[in-house]
Amino acid sequence: MVRIVFPLPRQRQRSVACTFRKKTTLGLISEATYDWEAEQWKVPLNLTVSQLLNVGKVPLKLTLGGRIYLEGPEGGPDWGMRFTMTFLFPK
Repeated sequence: MVRIVFPLPRQRQRSVACTFRKKTTLGLISEATYDWEAEQWKVPLNLTVSQLLNVGKVPLKLTLGGRIYLEGPEGGPDWGMRFTMTFLFPK
């Protein structure tokens, strides 16, 4: 299944995600922001991989992602990483 998300026109976030049969999701996300005072864009490109699994009877989503900056302020970061754990409690 491929899911493409189109945000509202004023937002500058674009994403594409692909979910596979084994509950693994690959995502590509761009989150552009503009600093009006410094007149500077910040444009990171994020690549994430998520896995949905069960811990006992509780669903858990693990996500690992990397980020590079296509545009950013001088002296700002060139790259970044993120790891998240999301516990899901369905009704």
